Amino acid sequence: MACHVDFRCLDEGFGGKTYKRKRALQQQEAVEDATTAEMDMDFEESGSNPSKRQAVSSAEEPNKPVIGRPTYDGVIAGRVSGRNWKQVRTHRASAINVSKKRSTAEERAREKEIKKAYQERKKELTEAIRQNKVAKRKQREEREKKKKENILKSGTKLQKITNPKTLQRIAKSKQRKLLKLTFFRAEKGERSSSTGFVQTRGTRFILNGSPFLFNGFNSYWMMRVATQPSQRYKVSNVYREATAAGLTVCRTWAFSDGGDQALQMSPGVYDERVFQALDFVISEARKYGVRLILSLSNNYKDYGGRPQYVKWARDAGVHVNSDDDFYTNNVVKTYYKNHIKKVLTRINTITRIAYKDDPTIMAWELINEPRCQQDLSGKTLTIWVKEMASYVKSLDNKHLVEIGMEGFYGDSMPNKKQYNPGYQVGTDFISNNQIKEVDFTTIHAYPDIWLSKKNDNEQMIFMRRWITSHGTDSSTILKKPLILTEFGKSSKDPGYQLSARDTYMNAVYHNIYTSARSGGLAGGLVWQILAERMEPFDDGYEIVLSQDPSTTRIIAQQSRQMASLEHTMSK
Repeated sequence: MACHVDFRCLDEGFGGKTYKRKRALQQQEAVEDATTAEMDMDFEESGSNPSKRQAVSSAEEPNKPVIGRPTYDGVIAGRVSGRNWKQVRTHRASAINVSKKRSTAEERAREKEIKKAYQERKKELTEAIRQNKVAKRKQREEREKKKKENILKSGTKLQKITNPKTLQRIAKSKQRKLLKLTFFRAEKGERSSSTGFVQTRGTRFILNGSPFLFNGFNSYWMMRVATQPSQRYKVSNVYREATAAGLTVCRTWAFSDGGDQALQMSPGVYDERVFQALDFVISEARKYGVRLILSLSNNYKDYGGRPQYVKWARDAGVHVNSDDDFYTNNVVKTYYKNHIKKVLTRINTITRIAYKDDPTIMAWELINEPRCQQDLSGKTLTIWVKEMASYVKSLDNKHLVEIGMEGFYGDSMPNKKQYNPGYQVGTDFISNNQIKEVDFTTIHAYPDIWLSKKNDNEQMIFMRRWITSHGTDSSTILKKPLILTEFGKSSKDPGYQLSARDTYMNAVYHNIYTSARSGGLAGGLVWQILAERMEPFDDGYEIVLSQDPSTTRIIAQQSRQMASLEHTMSK
């Protein structure tokens, strides 16, 4: 008998429901394992967490996901940026931006106030730091200044000692005799800064009863520069460097007529700001023990001078022919006399001393380099000098007066014309200076200009004859002291070299010293000394003591020699 066995039901006969339940559990576990393996494979393929996968949108509602769980980034993107679920996310929003609440208007205003207060405080602290640095720098400069004043220098520099303890130590030193000259200069500097007026006795200058010899300089620009308070330090620097080199006399302008930064803006009308600049120049000279020769006008149009006075008269309807009418026209002469009176009676706003009573001023100069082409004989100028020198003396009989001449000879002594550089300029060194109100004589020397076609050797020969001739005439004929008030060598000369200038100055200083020993010249004023960073005033003759060490050594050496000669004469 044949039969068929259905093996699919065999297990029910061998275990019944128990094995059936186990089989069902096994099948369920197998399905779960397969599902887990499939998910792991998807995760590995996608390279990211399933919870971070983009949700799939449905056909009915594109903005709403159907399957999968919406990602956190997706929620942020939808709520913050307004991006649809299908749109590609360009940036990942931050959760802090979702939860951040907008600040109120009051809070924002408060934040602005805090920020503003912070900025203001920051500025205050910055300014306080800056001022503190400035104060420390000034203190440091003062310390350095006092240190220089209290150290005795030797070699190429001189220095005034003011510290009493230092003076006592030097007085007790065994080498006191070696320092005798320096003591003399310091003592004289103390006297010169107090009450002593420079006077004349025969062919010598006298200060407090003793002979007065010196080495000096020109700095015509001082009042102009001091008009700007921020630039006044340049005046102080020049005084300080000059005194360190032994220079004790300075010649500068006490005029500026018309034009820019004028002292006298129109006849009798003055700018107080510029006058206060001149006050400063005089007060600083007093501080550093420097004597001043103040010039009251100019022959040239620079800073106004003679041409400006004539122009003022012409503008006022006065008939004038040329600039030479400055010496003859009564209106023009009145303008000039008014300026003399204004300057001499000025009371210094710093020292509270009238100019005419200030011993810091050594002398008044009537005019810088007077010339008169209408009368080359010098007679016209003689009449003018007589009138103006007498007027100055009527206002001020304490100070010396000089003309401001270059030294050209005129018709009074025709044989002297051979010493001129080949021409006349309307002055007469002899007759002009014979006026009794003129206390001393002056000469200028510019062979590089007057004899520009001559070589250096010929120019030097002329210089020696020029100094010797005037020294002799001043001491024997005029019987008055003589000063070489301008000399120098220009860097604009053809083939100029610094060594050539130093050689020239050495030669001039030697001639001055030789003349001084024989009773001729009393000193020389080199043209011109500038401070650093004063290029607009460069004229080729400028010397910056702090930048020209070789020239500074020559100047200081001359100062020592003149001081030594002065000391010898005072015995």
